[in-house]
Amino acid sequence: VTIQGSTGFNITMDGSIEMAADEYTKNGNPPLGGIVAGLTRGADQYDYPPPDAMLPTYTCDWTYATFPPNGMTSLSAGTYCVTDKFKMTAHDTLSGTGVTIIMEGDAEIDWHGSAEISLSAPTSGDLAGLLIYAPVSNTSTMRFNGNGQSNLTGTVFMPSAPIIYNGTGN
Repeated sequence: VTIQGSTGFNITMDGSIEMAADEYTKNGNPPLGGIVAGLTRGADQYDYPPPDAMLPTYTCDWTYATFPPNGMTSLSAGTYCVTDKFKMTAHDTLSGTGVTIIMEGDAEIDWHGSAEISLSAPTSGDLAGLLIYAPVSNTSTMRFNGNGQSNLTGTVFMPSAPIIYNGTGN
């Protein structure tokens, strides 16, 4: 996990956060006081790769190579599977409630910091709480460039993908 940003960079959560990685780096000056020895809050370490029983099972309601398609700014509740790239450029907007996004194959995330993204995971069903998932086989880099206009509610579970968080104090 690489966290880049200015002094006020924040990841806010209700409850707790557990991040597991083989290393953390920080560029810029974000405060990382809650990250201790690769795991936060003293959580027990899980086996890697995770056993199949711990991994989500899903059925795609919609499948896209490049996501979101041109002109799509609002998502209906459901499971969206991405096979190539989840790309948000400057001034793009995307919102959705009750959505899970699956990054299949070698799909990657590349978000520009000026995009406005507001997504929340389902609150019931087999994927309750799961917002974005990349199966263990996906080792592509996931880049989340955020700002004060981005709001993600739910679990981002990418057990094998390098994750880069970039952001500002907002």
